[in-house]
Amino acid sequence: MNNNLVIIIDDDSINNKICSIYIKKTGISENIKCFLNGDEGIKYLISDFNPENFSNVLLFLDLNMPVMNGWEFLEEYDKLSESYKQKISLFILSSSIDERDIAKASDNIYVIDFISKPFTPNILSSIKEKHVK
Repeated sequence: MNNNLVIIIDDDSINNKICSIYIKKTGISENIKCFLNGDEGIKYLISDFNPENFSNVLLFLDLNMPVMNGWEFLEEYDKLSESYKQKISLFILSSSIDERDIAKASDNIYVIDFISKPFTPNILSSIKEKHVK
């Protein structure tokens, strides 16, 4: 059993369930944390997350959510300690097809890639190959 962690921050609980199934099937991790908005996700990172406990951490972030959207999450994420951010591979997972969102995501230093929904096992396999040691 690996000690990878996957964090999904998306207000679509059905999407979170599908992503979780694919993540387990590709063998990335059995340890998956889902949050329905950016506020829940950032609170987890601030209070309960210890980067030393995991080999790899993949974070999939939706952009359009209530309470705290993905952009607001990234502003708060920027304030986290470098030891946290060095351990996390952050991906935008969004249904947005707005070119401005895609460009803004690619300009963000923390975002590795912009992934359009729906999530597929092929996308996950590629991420596993590139970002999971």
